[in-house]
Amino acid sequence: MSLVNVEKIDAQENHEKSYFKRFNNKVLGLVATGTALVMGSSAHAEGEITVPDFITPVKSAFTSIATDLGGFFLVLLGITVAVAVFVISRGGIKKGASS
Repeated sequence: MSLVNVEKIDAQENHEKSYFKRFNNKVLGLVATGTALVMGSSAHAEGEITVPDFITPVKSAFTSIATDLGGFFLVLLGITVAVAVFVISRGGIKKGASS
């Protein structure tokens, strides 16, 4: 049985490797070497290793933002209560030019 509308491929074309595939092995070797050097140097370091503290400034910034937003919310709540008290004490807002 012969196939209709099918073209026979004699030889597969060579697929050219992408940049990543060409240099993947070299990069992995460099990463492994770099990791080994860093681990080796930190193991023989004298004294304690100090890690910079990144969390404290962020925590204080979020705390100040939350405090400012809380104060803003209280101001808006106070204004809303003041307007409500004014409207209730005057008997509502009257629709007229003169009151």
